[in-house]
Amino acid sequence: MQSGPSLHSSIALVVAMRDEGHAASSTGRFDIDVTHSRETSRLRALCAIAMVAAIGSALCVAGLADFAASLKRKLTTPAPRFLMEKQIVRRRLQVVDATAICEFDRKRWVAMPWSSMIMQEKTSWQTLGWTQAVWDASWGASRQGVATTTTTGPPTTTLFGLPPATTTTMPFMPWSEQNRCWQDLTEEEKDAAISLGYDIATWSECKKQGCEWPSDVPTEDARCLDKQIYLENKYNFSRPWQNITQLKRDKLVLLGYDPDGTAWANGRKPQSFGRAWSELTYNEREAAKFLGYSSKVWENCEGVYDSPCLDRLWHVELTQRDWVWEELRPGVQELLTDLGWQSRTWFEKETPAVMKAPWLGLTNLQRSAARTLGYSQDTFRGCPMATCLERFAYVQHKWTGVNRPTWMQMKLSERRAWMLLRHNENLWAQNLNPATMQKRWAELSPEQQLEAQFLGHSEGTWQGCNMGWVADRNETGGANATNPNTAVRGRMFVDLPYSEISGNVYGQQVASMPTSFIQVFETAVARALFCGNPPLSNSENTYIGEDGEPLCVLKTEYEMQKNRIRVLNVVEGSIVVDFFIVANATASQVTSRMLFEALVRQVERKADSPLCNDKYFKRYCRRASVQENHLSSESWEDMQVALNGEAKRNAYTESNMCLLHTDAKLGVTRCASSSATGSPQVVFSHGLAGPIGVLFALFLTLAA
Repeated sequence: MQSGPSLHSSIALVVAMRDEGHAASSTGRFDIDVTHSRETSRLRALCAIAMVAAIGSALCVAGLADFAASLKRKLTTPAPRFLMEKQIVRRRLQVVDATAICEFDRKRWVAMPWSSMIMQEKTSWQTLGWTQAVWDASWGASRQGVATTTTTGPPTTTLFGLPPATTTTMPFMPWSEQNRCWQDLTEEEKDAAISLGYDIATWSECKKQGCEWPSDVPTEDARCLDKQIYLENKYNFSRPWQNITQLKRDKLVLLGYDPDGTAWANGRKPQSFGRAWSELTYNEREAAKFLGYSSKVWENCEGVYDSPCLDRLWHVELTQRDWVWEELRPGVQELLTDLGWQSRTWFEKETPAVMKAPWLGLTNLQRSAARTLGYSQDTFRGCPMATCLERFAYVQHKWTGVNRPTWMQMKLSERRAWMLLRHNENLWAQNLNPATMQKRWAELSPEQQLEAQFLGHSEGTWQGCNMGWVADRNETGGANATNPNTAVRGRMFVDLPYSEISGNVYGQQVASMPTSFIQVFETAVARALFCGNPPLSNSENTYIGEDGEPLCVLKTEYEMQKNRIRVLNVVEGSIVVDFFIVANATASQVTSRMLFEALVRQVERKADSPLCNDKYFKRYCRRASVQENHLSSESWEDMQVALNGEAKRNAYTESNMCLLHTDAKLGVTRCASSSATGSPQVVFSHGLAGPIGVLFALFLTLAA
């Protein structure tokens, strides 16, 4: 140690003090006893200070030497052990265990050179932090990572030396490997991972393990409907096109969107969204898979066990409940128009004819529009195969509890349906039910049954799924002798002067009635019975179409069955109309008996029925009454035969009736004059025979 000068100085100081002490003792021995103890204490203190200074100097010199040596090898010398432990922990996050590599990576990516990848794969790996050098030195060379070496330098001193020199080799991977859960990735990184074949489960298995499933993403075992709702929210048109990642936009373009996003902004989904999964091309299916669709979700979960039909139907209804026609994007309006909706019908929610047609009766364009809007074959038909308990739960969910709308929140058609079931705003506000709700299904009128079905009910749900609740035998009054499948004849009394129609009963055009009264009657009654118009409304405008003519929702049905309403005669006595309702030709058609009963109810309701609000017949309906006219149980054809027989009988008069008693073979002649011989003379023309025969038949019936 280099501490000599300091030590010699201390010793000289001690010797000088000692000589000084001897001199003092020779001059004055008398005070030696007094000062001896004081000098001894001072000497000891000075010796202690000198020793401390010497030792401190030596330590400082050694420390400075060690510090200078450590600065020269700072980059290659490990830190002290307590710091090294922290660094080891931090570096272990980037260490790849050779045995931890997953089967997916080993089979698909390990041993694949960077140059063998396509451009999209290279871009995706670069997005996840890889470079060509790291790839080719690790996975491209069938290794688990790039070898990085850390070396500890040799010791510099013997007093404060570091551990012996060591060399550590460990593999290094990009930060995305082993360190980030799926929810920690950016949207672009997720797209890159998906394009490389990863999903949430595979990423958790191959990358960072132990991560929780993202809270905003349905799990793999979630319901198909939940996955469908998730994707609908994810690809909502309210999201700007430019806010979608480039990879997703590329896939959407493959499905039919334009690259500029014009169709997206206008809400126009491509036709591919309206096709079945099996009808998509290979590229379209791959694009749909990248966006998160499966074959089941693409087809609106039809037939999937975990997503019942009524749950899916309720989702479609709930989605469309708050749609306002004027606020919808043009593409959505076009889809609804394809299904028969218009601004007015959408506001009132009166179901158009297309929505009432069978699925297989739709055109390809209509089926495509229905699929794009979220329907499937079973939901479009109203889930006819649902069990009674499922439908009962659906009705309860729709009209009770938190989902129960206020009276004014309901669409106009829904309010009309409840009103026909004898509900009103006051009862609804108090959560009370009318007496109609206590009736059996069979006790409801056909119109009420139709409206109950419109609201979601069936015969079973109306009776609480108690199918055994039927009327007693005594309550029915015995069997009804009337055949429901035969024709029905009726008579309408209109309390108006006959003079109002007398100028144009059969078709002669006059100013007061440009169309014959018979034609007005037949077409108006046919519209009321076959057009499927709203069953109840206090507004005449409800029954006026877009063209200003009387409304007819089911025009095809009307054209097919309108000839079942036939007028037999119109006579005076105010206005008396005898008419005939022809029996149904097929089992799917409504029977004449039910049609007649429906006509009676419409006439009785007056102000709010379709017939009494008809543009051309309302003034007659509101002053009318109807009753059945039991003329005959014969069919229309049999009645025509009878009428033809009446025409032949009318050819005989008092002057030639003797011919009926003539038998030329037996020589019997009762006629008194020769003018009565031969064929009977025709008194009436064939054109008048029909009407006269009808009048004669009516006269005989009234007389009986």
